[in-house]
Amino acid sequence: MQTNIKWQKSIFSSQYQLFSNHQDVGFLSHNMSSLIAKSNFKNNNFSFITNGFWSRETKMCDVDSATEIGNIIYYDSLTKAAISFQGDSYTFEYIDKMRDNWQVTNESGVKIAYSGSFRKGSIQGNTSEPLMLIVGLFIANLFWQKTITAIFAILIVVQLFYFFW
Repeated sequence: MQTNIKWQKSIFSSQYQLFSNHQDVGFLSHNMSSLIAKSNFKNNNFSFITNGFWSRETKMCDVDSATEIGNIIYYDSLTKAAISFQGDSYTFEYIDKMRDNWQVTNESGVKIAYSGSFRKGSIQGNTSEPLMLIVGLFIANLFWQKTITAIFAILIVVQLFYFFW
């Protein structure tokens, strides 16, 4: 089953709106200051819980049943992640240097392709599993947040160095 989803958010918002056939089908909300992201997608409620901003692991939870249903392990390069969900392993990876195209795949043939930026984009996948469709957007958003934070930290250090030198 081919699934097509579009997402968009305003520039200062922390919430992505998800659309299918021009109908609102859910959201993914992840504030930079929070270690918990929340999502409602196709009447399923999920949360993504990260132990610390620079943590290498995130737990995926089904909010309605209050159970952990998977996890994500991040590689240091911020370009790849390993996903475990319902006994299957998946890989998140960027497929271009500009980081505006990425995918989630597994050895069983599941392929979910994402394209876009932090403001808008699309998801096309050969699965209808709600969590697997949004997990790639969550990971990309987390990587964007970490990259922005690292850039600001470097700028602050450079400014302090210049000020005290």
